[in-house]
Amino acid sequence: MEEKITKKENIQSYSGWAIGGFIVGLFSIPILSPLAVTGAIPVLAIILSGMGLSQVKKKNKKGRGLAIAGLLFAIIGIIYTGYILFFVV
Repeated sequence: MEEKITKKENIQSYSGWAIGGFIVGLFSIPILSPLAVTGAIPVLAIILSGMGLSQVKKKNKKGRGLAIAGLLFAIIGIIYTGYILFFVV
């Protein structure tokens, strides 16, 4: 009787931090979420996306594009929020 030796394939999974940074980054744009005007949501998106980029690099996971997109959304949210608070209010 032969024993089957199973090899664990090198399956890359997505970084949860990167996914979280992307989702929170989407909500950091004031058009999508009125709570983004507080400024806390874009900061949280930057933190989560930064952690996601770190995890992608250190642990060889997927999600680099998601983390970068989360950072971009957060930066857009901060700029847009600053515009609203400076010119509109």
